[in-house]
Amino acid sequence: MIEHLKDSERSIAAWALRNPYAIFAAFIAVVIGALAATMFLLPTRMMPYVQSPLISVVTMTPGYAPQEVETYFTKPIEERMTDLQGVRFVRSISQQGISIITLQLPYGADMQRALVDVQQLAKQAEGDLPYDRANLKPSYVVPVDPLNTPVLQGAPTRGNGRRMGSRSTAPVRCE
Repeated sequence: MIEHLKDSERSIAAWALRNPYAIFAAFIAVVIGALAATMFLLPTRMMPYVQSPLISVVTMTPGYAPQEVETYFTKPIEERMTDLQGVRFVRSISQQGISIITLQLPYGADMQRALVDVQQLAKQAEGDLPYDRANLKPSYVVPVDPLNTPVLQGAPTRGNGRRMGSRSTAPVRCE
C-alpha cells in the first residue's frame, strides 16, 4: 500500500497539513511539559549563589595603636601574601588592636586550595611578627562571604542623636 502513495503524500509536512489538530495537540503538550519542568524540576533562586573570591587574615593585637599594628603586623603579613599566585588585590585595615588583610582572587578560583595556601603563608608570617603578648594567638584565616553579612544593622540612640555609650543624662526615647 505504501508503494501506491506519491512522495508528497508520504512526507511529514503533508501528514501535518492533513492533521492540524494533532500538531496543535503536540505543540500544547510540549509547552505544558516545558512549563512543568521549569516550575517543578529546575531550582529557582532570586539570587543564585556565587562563591566569593575573598579571603581575610585577621590578627588580634591587643594593646597596640593603629600605627604600630600597621608597622609590626599588617605590613609583614601583606608582604607574605604577595607571594600567592593569582591574587587580584590585597587590601588591609589596621585599627586599634586588630589587623585585617583581605585578598581578592579571580572568580572561579579554587577557594579551598587558596585558603590552604593563605593559611600556610600566614603561618610563615608569624615568624616575622614581634613576639610578645599580642601574637600568642595565631592569625585567623577566614573565607569572606558577603551573603553572611547582615542586610540591616541598628543601634539604639538617645533622643538627641547621640549613641547610647556617650555620656549624657538625657532619657532614652523609643520611637
